[in-house]
Amino acid sequence: MRVVPLLAYLVLSSMAFAAAPPRPTLLDLAKTKFAPRELTHAEEKVFMSTELGEPASALTGDDKEDDPANAANWPDARAVHAECLAWLCTDKEASSRVTFRGIQIYGMRIDGKLDLEFAQAPFPFWTWKCAFTNEIVLRHAHFPALYLQFTHVKSIDADGAKIDGNIFLRDHFKAAGEVRLLGATIGGNLECNGAQLTNPKGMALNADGAKINGSVFLRNGFSSQGEVNLLGATIGGNLECNHGSELINPNPNARALNANGVKINSYVLLRDGFKAQGEVNLLGAIIGRNLECDGAQLSNPDGKALNADGAKINGSAFLRNGFSSQGEVNFLGATIGLNLDCEAAQLSNPKGMALNADGAKINGGLYLRRGFKAIGEVDLIRAAIGGDLDCDGAELFNPDGYGLNADRSTIDGGVYLRSHFKADGGVGFFATQIKSQLNCYNALPAEHTWFELRSAKIGTFRDEEKSWPGEGKLFLDGFTYDRISEDSPLTAQSRIEWLHRQPHHKFLPQPYEQLASVLRSMGHEREARRVMIQKNQDHANFTKRFSQEWWWYNVFGWLIGYGYAPSRAFFISLGMILLGWGLFRLGFIKNLILPADENGYEKDESGKFVRKDGERTISDDYPKFNALIFSLESFTPLLKLDQSSNWAPNAKCGTALHFWRVHLTTGSLLRVYLWFHILAGWVLTSLWVGALTGLVKT
Repeated sequence: MRVVPLLAYLVLSSMAFAAAPPRPTLLDLAKTKFAPRELTHAEEKVFMSTELGEPASALTGDDKEDDPANAANWPDARAVHAECLAWLCTDKEASSRVTFRGIQIYGMRIDGKLDLEFAQAPFPFWTWKCAFTNEIVLRHAHFPALYLQFTHVKSIDADGAKIDGNIFLRDHFKAAGEVRLLGATIGGNLECNGAQLTNPKGMALNADGAKINGSVFLRNGFSSQGEVNLLGATIGGNLECNHGSELINPNPNARALNANGVKINSYVLLRDGFKAQGEVNLLGAIIGRNLECDGAQLSNPDGKALNADGAKINGSAFLRNGFSSQGEVNFLGATIGLNLDCEAAQLSNPKGMALNADGAKINGGLYLRRGFKAIGEVDLIRAAIGGDLDCDGAELFNPDGYGLNADRSTIDGGVYLRSHFKADGGVGFFATQIKSQLNCYNALPAEHTWFELRSAKIGTFRDEEKSWPGEGKLFLDGFTYDRISEDSPLTAQSRIEWLHRQPHHKFLPQPYEQLASVLRSMGHEREARRVMIQKNQDHANFTKRFSQEWWWYNVFGWLIGYGYAPSRAFFISLGMILLGWGLFRLGFIKNLILPADENGYEKDESGKFVRKDGERTISDDYPKFNALIFSLESFTPLLKLDQSSNWAPNAKCGTALHFWRVHLTTGSLLRVYLWFHILAGWVLTSLWVGALTGLVKT
């Protein structure tokens, strides 16, 4: 009984199935949609191949014929109306027929505006060797991936678009207008390798505020005419513009690459043939690893060639091995986690700063060495460098200003200006702190070289005579150092010559005091004393004539070596005593020195003086005259040897002398000399005692 209903059900079902019409294909739906217009051969191929998950190709196999640059000459059989593709992506029924492989179009021309605004497609969109005759609109569209390879377009507007995977605009992709990705979200990479973007009066690529989870590749011959804008973008991987990329913005003082405020989690690679005409702007950028510009060529002569003002680079910044710039390279206020390495770089900005690292914080070293050349100022004012500042072999040219200006900077390592370092301009270390050494060994000062070391503080100072700048071009006031290298000039003569390279318009005592202190601490006591003597001698040149200072520095101080050579006073005193010995002996022989007391003369029984040849005879009992003892006693204060109290020059004796209206005798001259002899003794012995006790120095 149950078999009959089952048979009836099967019969009815088979009849219904036989009567149902067949399911229309995607091509059938398209013909219905676009009737009465007939579909082109290319359009039919797109609909059929897409439904099968295969590429729709109109390629001929001839590279020249298939070049999208010749798309205007392609027959209509290779043309697809843009509305067909828009319908595929937006119509629910049509898009349901598209497989997971998406839309794949090879060698076709897409005519008209492709408007996919707000489209939500669950499949990728892929073109190869295609040409779009009008703009592509993808504002706020959502695709798993977007591949436009070897494709020519007018422009792309994908503001706010969301692409889950990659965007490929590569392999000879060309755009004749702006490619806009403003605020777009890209889950994978943005790859523009080998692309050519042209929009000279505006932005060639605009990814302002875009979020790219992968990397941005503008490599392998990528070129742009117009600004590449990544302002405020977030890039999860690298930003790579290497291997022959060329960014050109022909407008004056314009930006070739604008990555202002960009956040890049890994590397920025602008190297290996990268060229930019216009500013490369990384102002305020955050870079997770290195900034690598090795071999790059940047040109913006009237502005900034590279602007990393306020950037934070967690790794190193490399501007090496053929890197060149026309315009300022700016790291003002930047923070660099490791090194700033500009080895063999060539920077040129004749009217301004070649390198500006004012206020930069570099945790590692700063290397401007081995072929580094700069035309314009290298500015390191207030920079903080955790390692060395190495300028070995560098050539700096800025004759009207500073070649190297590191005023008020802090350098935890050493500063090396060696190996034929040459600066045609100022080298400034005003108030700079160098914890290790300042090494100028084998530096070559040029015609306009001047060294500013005022108020600088360093550990060890190393130089040589040929590294010194010319006279009047060395500034040392306030310069302090712990020691001078043992292989530097250490003699007082050479170091005084070094001090005399300072300007001569004003006397500055501190450089002498500092040099003497260091020489003394190193065990060169004699050289230190000579430096201090020279200090006072140089000071003498700046005293007012015949003032108290003038007498001290030019007369009294000189007599005892300003307290540092008291033996000079001793030998002068000895000379004075010997001179007095001779003069007083001669005076005694000439009867110019006579007993100071009348009891020194012999008297007869009547009490009259005994005379011989008309002269009174000296008593044999009177103390004998000794010219040497007389000279010594007269010269030395407080010394009593019974000569000066018993003998004295007689002013009335001797030959008469007439000087104009003054009448003198040789005896009176000898008495005047005695007064001078006594006064000199007081002065010299006082100075000598003061020098020995150290009072004169203070």
